[in-house]
Amino acid sequence: DDIIKMVDEAMECRAEAKKNEFYLDPKLALGCDMALYMAQFPQVYSGYDKNGIPLFFSKPAKMNIDAVEAITTLQGIIKFHW
Repeated sequence: DDIIKMVDEAMECRAEAKKNEFYLDPKLALGCDMALYMAQFPQVYSGYDKNGIPLFFSKPAKMNIDAVEAITTLQGIIKFHW
């Protein structure tokens, strides 16, 4: 039951992003230039999995948390990673 509830909640949450074309503009999603964000939180997309989903790798240990908090919001980060 909990799993079904979580899936339903995720679908509702993603419906908003889908209406906005999955936030194709990173600057719009983050509220700052993507290069600035990437300099503070190293990450890369590298190819696609067998379902066509982009493969994402990040280095959270290298993240400059203070800088990220100064340039964007948690909601901006979530929008960016749709």
